Amino acid sequence: MPVIKQNFGLKYEDIEKLNKKLLKINESKEKTINDCLKEITSPKVTRSVTSFLPVSEKGNRHAKKSKWYEVEYYNLSFVLSNSLKGKRGTSFYYLYYPATGTGTSNKKGPNDFLGKGIDKEYNNIVSDLLNALDKKIEEELR
Repeated sequence: MPVIKQNFGLKYEDIEKLNKKLLKINESKEKTINDCLKEITSPKVTRSVTSFLPVSEKGNRHAKKSKWYEVEYYNLSFVLSNSLKGKRGTSFYYLYYPATGTGTSNKKGPNDFLGKGIDKEYNNIVSDLLNALDKKIEEELR
C-alpha cells in the first residue's frame, strides 16, 4: 500500500545555532534532542499536518477526524506517515493519492499537506530544540 513521506532538513544557520548549544553540554545531548522530538515536536507537527488534510465530500470516516498517522522514532529523528494498519476502509493509505495528485479522475494536482504542515511548524521545531538544549545547559550548571 502507498505511504506518504516528506523530507525535512534544517537550514544552515539553524544548525549553527544548535551546534553552539550542543558544544556547551557535556552529557545526554542525544537524549535531550530525542526527548524533545518525541514529547514536544512530533505532536505539534502532527497537529499542523492534520490541519492541512483534505476532506472529501463523500461523508465517510475521514483522516482529519481520526488518528491517521503513525510516528516512528529514531535517533535524532522521527518519521510521520499515513497509517497502513487495517483493511480497506480502516487504513489511511488513500492519503497517498491527494498528496501526489495521482489516481483522480478530476486531474487535481498534488496537495502537499505534509510539506505544508511541516513548513508551518519549522520555526517552532527549531525553537523547541533550542529551548530543550537551554534547559539542559541550565541543569548542568547547577
